[in-house]
Parts: sequence; structure tokens; C-alpha cells
Amino acid sequence: MHINGNNGTGYNGTWLVTDVDTNGTWFKANVGDGTLDSGTGGMAGRLGLSCGESSPANGDPGALSYDTAAYWMPSAWTGTGGATFQPAVRQRVYYVGYPGSLGCGGATDPPCVSQLPEGWGIIGGNSSATDPLGNPHIYWTCGHKSGQTNGPNPRPIIDITPVINHPYDCDQFWKLSQPPNLDQTWSFVDGPVGMVDLGRCFQGSLRPPSQSPDLLTPAPVFPNEDGGADDTICDGDYGTTLPEISIRTHIGQINGSRSPCRATCLAYVISKLHKHDCSLPPPPSAATCKADVTVAGQNTNYTNDYFGPTVADMGAGATVDVFGYIYDPANFQSLQHYPVESYSASNPYTFTISGFPYVLPDCDAVNSIPYCGSVAQTLSQPLDTCDPANEDVRFSLAGGPAGDTDTCHGYWTLHADFWDTWNQSALIPLVQDCLDGGMPTGGTPCFPNSATGQVEADIEDNHQADCIAATSTTSCP
Repeated sequence: MHINGNNGTGYNGTWLVTDVDTNGTWFKANVGDGTLDSGTGGMAGRLGLSCGESSPANGDPGALSYDTAAYWMPSAWTGTGGATFQPAVRQRVYYVGYPGSLGCGGATDPPCVSQLPEGWGIIGGNSSATDPLGNPHIYWTCGHKSGQTNGPNPRPIIDITPVINHPYDCDQFWKLSQPPNLDQTWSFVDGPVGMVDLGRCFQGSLRPPSQSPDLLTPAPVFPNEDGGADDTICDGDYGTTLPEISIRTHIGQINGSRSPCRATCLAYVISKLHKHDCSLPPPPSAATCKADVTVAGQNTNYTNDYFGPTVADMGAGATVDVFGYIYDPANFQSLQHYPVESYSASNPYTFTISGFPYVLPDCDAVNSIPYCGSVAQTLSQPLDTCDPANEDVRFSLAGGPAGDTDTCHGYWTLHADFWDTWNQSALIPLVQDCLDGGMPTGGTPCFPNSATGQVEADIEDNHQADCIAATSTTSCP
């Protein structure tokens, strides 16, 4: 990325891409003042590209300024022709290890993740997609919040919203923090959140780049794309495992609403799914069943602290799509739309669908399974017209070739870029100690509540990073 110009500071703003390298390894844009070089410390946030803001004059003086990496997503726009800029509320970035990778590296353990190579870039998502199925590693959600219950025997709780492949109504979840519910744990919901996961399985040398920035080549892929036998780990031709970077932009309210949709677009977390009345023609893969689907709602008899709208809000004649069903890892989205046959008369959070595959097991979200997946009303075929009167979703994304000011690209073209310009002396211990469990003697644990199942470390500032690495010169909690 080449930085030109002096067009103001701060996070909120738009920048015009002025040139793109023919090999796709860099682009130029007028984005602010200063320079952005690997390890220079703290400038990227002032350029609107990172969470690494370091100047008190620009706000957030106690932030994690060690993180000078560049994170980029296209801006959102609303109105006819995408004429109105929609400032993002915030952006959060997650660095993810393998499930169970704390204490990794043993003969029967998941492999440890490798350090991210300094100066390299990774691109995620497909800006050329023509529909959501063409961009399988982007997701839309209303966010989540993890914590634990109070009392002598604390246990983890996660207030989670559906994860699907299109934006949906977030108002239904935010309203749970308002009268008459007044459950403030849901106040984190601020509107639709676009998520782009970057590939983590790499084939090649993690050498220093010949130019900065440069893209990892060949591009990292996902575990189910590396040619290995296990679709959850990097065990094939792309055998080097990097931290998975998940870049998540909060779009915010659109015209005062946390629902981005022109019509009803509800989504739910599945807490139970039970098949019955199966038709069993050969082969078994062709057999289908009816299925009773119970979603997380306000009735704690069914939901373990989860909340959500009732299923009857979908209305008569609805069809739904299932996303991320825990027993169908090969298909994030169901391969067909399921008609809603009926709604339960006794439970406002249960409905019956038809056509569900016989080969997929039932699911009951208890104990080690916090939820079974997500289910959402079917959206009509996406239309890339940028006309709110004809679109299900009331915002579009910027995109197109260098110098283009086109703001009429569909939500399914979401993509993201990452450039590792971190302060490496801070990043290396975080990867080692938080993702691989190599806690140094005297360091502060990344997961202070690990006994209750805490799996997220919120690294808020440089002092916390120093405490984890046991390098702080001041007292640590």
C-alpha cells in the first residue's frame, strides 16, 4: 500500500484508490498524513487504517498502538445510486488459533500456529462475486458478547446472534436491552456486522518480502481447501498454519434503524433440531424429513440465556435457509430453501420445515454444544441495481477498478486486506502466549477466566500486551 496526500486524520473518512499494481501486490490511495512502514509504531490508526491509534490529540490515548497493522474494507453507502456515505461504527479484528490449541504441539495436539511474517499482506473475500454463494468466507452477524455468570460457581455465557451469508434485522436483538426486557447484556448490538475471514493455510517460505507491502504467494487457503484429509486443520499441500485473521466492520444504524432490510429479514440461532416423518427413497443421500426447529428465544426452558424474536414474526408462507449447521460442516449454507410447514401452538420458538436431509443428525444445544447453527428467512435473488426500492438490503459497497468511484456493489462483494506492519516485538509474544499457550514465567494469563471456559482475550492496550509478555516495567493485574 502506498500512502499519498494529506487529507485529514482519524478513522471516519473515504479515500479514493488512485492506482493498482498490475500484479495485484499494492494499491495507492490518498488516506492521510505521515508514513506507514513496518514497525514504526502508531501511525496507521491516524491514517484511518488500523486500531493502532497512538496520539492523544486524535483520541483513544490508551489504545493498543503496538498494532500498527493495516486493515481495510470497502466503505458502505446508502440511498439511490449509493450516494450517501454510511460511516462505520467501528472495526474489530480477531486473531484466532486452532480450537484446543492452548498447549499445542504435542503428538496428539493440534499444530501450533506460525508467526505472521512481517511486511506481508493477505487478501480475503471475493470482490468479483455475483451472489453470496460466490463469496463463501464472508459472513454477516449482529455481533456477540462473551462473559460469565456471577456467584460462587461462575460459568461462561455467550450472547450470540446468528451468523449467515447476508445482513439481517439486528433491531430484534437490540430491543432486548430496552423496556420491558432491560437485559443490558444485549446493548452491544449496534447494527449489521460484516465479517471477512482470511485464509490461514500457507504453502511457501515465510521469508521477508522483496518489497513492502507484498502479498503472501501463493495466497493462503482455508483448511477445507488445502488438499488434506481433515477439513479443520492445515494438513495438506498448504501445511504451514498462520493465525486466522477475522476482520469485522460494524456498519451501524441506517436511517435510525439497526435493520438493514427494506422488508422483514429475521434470523435466529438454532438451539434444537429434530427430524421426523422421513421419506426414505434410495439412496439415503436423497432422503428427506420434516424437522422441528427450536430457536433461541426469551423462554429459558428452551434457550440457556439466549434471546431472540419469535418465529411467528416470519409470517405465513415463509421459506428459510439454514447456515452453519454443526453436523454439516461441508456446507455453510443449506443447498435448498426449506418451506415452513407450521408454527408450534405451544412454543413460540419452534416451527416445522420440510425437505431437511435425512443423513444429517439431530442436534440439541446442551453441554458442549452451545448452539446448532443459524436459520434465516430466505432473501430474494440479489439485485445489483443500487436502488433501495428494488433491493432487500438498503446499503451497498464501494468497489471497482482503480480510480473508480462506483458505490453500487452488493453486500456479497465484501472483502478485506491485511498488511502486517505490527510492532513485531509485541505481536510475537501475543501469538505465542495467547494462541499457542506458551505463557512465559511471570506473564499475565491471556485468559484470566480460563477455568470457566473463557476463550477470548480482549487486548485493549500496550500495557496489557507487555504484561502478557512479562516485559512490563509497571505493575500488572
